[in-house]
Formats: sequence, C-alpha cells, structure tokens
Amino acid sequence: MKYLFDGQRGSIFVSNGYSEQPITSYAGTVIDLSKLSAWLRILLVTDGTVTKTLEAMFWEPIQIELVKQDYLSGPGGEELLERDVTLIGVNTGTQYAYARSYLNTNLMPDNLVAALKSGERGIGWLLRQMSTEQYRDIVEIGYSNTLAKRDVPAGYESAIFRTYCINVGGRRLMQISEHFPVDLYL
Repeated sequence: MKYLFDGQRGSIFVSNGYSEQPITSYAGTVIDLSKLSAWLRILLVTDGTVTKTLEAMFWEPIQIELVKQDYLSGPGGEELLERDVTLIGVNTGTQYAYARSYLNTNLMPDNLVAALKSGERGIGWLLRQMSTEQYRDIVEIGYSNTLAKRDVPAGYESAIFRTYCINVGGRRLMQISEHFPVDLYL
C-alpha cells in the first residue's frame, strides 16, 4: 500500500504505452518490454480493466474469486480494505492473474463498500457504479521475485507484475498490484 498515500509517485506511461528504453523499476530492476510477449506488454501498460482485456485475449468469461479480505488502518486512520483475488477462466479453469488491492473505503459510498465487502462484486463493477471520472497511474512494474516475500502470491514467483493507483476526484482511491505468470503469456 506504499503508493496509495504517496502522491509523489507518477505514472510510468503518461502519454503512451511505448518506451524505446528499458524501464527501471523503483526497486532497481531493469525491464526490457521489447523482450516480453505482446500479451504481457498489453497487460502491463493498459489503463483499462484487466478482466475485460483477458476475456478478449482468451475468449472466455473471467470469474473473480475472492482469496482473502482484511481491514487495515491507513497512516491517517483511514479504513482500508485489503483484497486478494484470482482471475480465472470460467471455461478452462486457467488462473490468469492474481491481484492484491488496497481501497480507501472512506472515499467510497457506503452501499458500494457493502457490495464490495460481501465478496460478490469486483473492483471493476465498483468503479462502473461510481460513475465518476477516474484516472489510473501505473506506478511500478517488475518481476514478482524481486518483491518482498510477503508481497509475492504463492505460485507467482515466476511472474511479472504491475502496480497502479486509481484516482477519483483527484484523490487516490485504491492501489492494485496484478501478477501475471510469464509462461502463460508466451
């Protein structure tokens, strides 16, 4: 959740999803996007919803499975909802991604917080229901094995990840880290 309250971290891809130069993560890891498959590049640089992108890529419905959900306190006493989910193909059972999100529930309407807490709805649904202007800042990309062990989902040691923040009304509403198993997207 280090980026949720750090307004200094700007977006890696401000005007486009292309970079001639390799990107150096904040951890110091160099990622040469030209060496990745087109699928992984799309997933890393898109500022749209990953679920819809995966459905179009693999032509099957994607189901969000809630792995865990906890409550934390932010640095200013904000109530944060921490959610871990997997994105799974309904027809194939393939696990396409793992995501961990931190949501500042103080910035969300109560009815939407309740729907999200029930585990029946995903973040994409929540954002569509809010019907407000949103902006996504991709603040980090890297290899999952370079993260602290507690931040690497089991089975995703050979994955690539991106972390982005979703801003609503000029404030950071949530931070999401998505991990994609590299071998699946070759």
